[in-house]
Amino acid sequence: MALVHSAPPSGSPAVEIDKIDAILLPGVFWEGSKAKWLWKESSKRNIPIKLLLFDLIPIVVRQFSESGAAQNFAACLHYLLWSCDHFFCISDSTARDLRRYADARRSPPLLESKAEVCRLGPARFVHHAGPDAVEGPRIPGSERLDSGKFVLFVSTIESRKNHDFAYHLWRRLAAKHGVKVFPLVFAGKLGWDTDSLMRRISQDPVIGGRHIVHFDNVSDDQLRWLYANCAFTIFPSHYEGFGMTVAESLAFGKPCIASVGSSIEEAGQGLADHIDTLDGVAWLKKIEQYMFDLGVLEDKSKAIKIGYKPHTWDEFT
Repeated sequence: MALVHSAPPSGSPAVEIDKIDAILLPGVFWEGSKAKWLWKESSKRNIPIKLLLFDLIPIVVRQFSESGAAQNFAACLHYLLWSCDHFFCISDSTARDLRRYADARRSPPLLESKAEVCRLGPARFVHHAGPDAVEGPRIPGSERLDSGKFVLFVSTIESRKNHDFAYHLWRRLAAKHGVKVFPLVFAGKLGWDTDSLMRRISQDPVIGGRHIVHFDNVSDDQLRWLYANCAFTIFPSHYEGFGMTVAESLAFGKPCIASVGSSIEEAGQGLADHIDTLDGVAWLKKIEQYMFDLGVLEDKSKAIKIGYKPHTWDEFT
């Protein structure tokens, strides 16, 4: 088995590809000339290629991708549909999207056995989700957050993740309930095309710099503290390949209000609260219920702790 990060640059020593039993592409396959090079080399030497495929975001929801990335992704996936012997997909949703795309492009038939679902295991910090996590290292600036009195949204801030929707929910909640509203914490780095949203949040007189807090460059230990101490989480993303944020929330026993579609409901295992983001009123009602009815929140947390079964890396391998 060979791990190929990129096609060899011009003039570099030749890769001894004849000695390779199989080539594994673990994720990013659309940079540079990698896919075309692999297609040519593996075809000449009859070496199988196996791809770990996270999602088809640049194809299925290309409006949330930069144009250059979308074009490269589609071109490289075209080569791999002809040359790849096996696809490891991280969710049923990704496998389904791949089959639909292959059918639409009239590529070679994608047999059930050729696209295998291998769900990801939890991140390292999730293994330490016990009582000690509540006392873990805090993020500078988080002193105003009271344990059990804030809501968490973990994600890179970008349009696909739908932070704009979350902002409008909290704007409505703040206008209605004032200081009783739990702060909403955005935990994640700034992605592309976010300047307008962050400027509106910072200048909004209703939000007033109090109701939405953003923490960038959060470490694993700090993220563990946020999960362990939040009241519940939200995840209104438009599309996901796996829905790791939902899985992490449930692993900490925290209720998660999430969107519907793609792989997000898979990640929820029937334990998350899935609401269409076209129904903002239903989102507001569920948030208010968890925010102001401690009994309902505690009952949901208990059900999650009893019922949630995280996928393991042993299952993945």
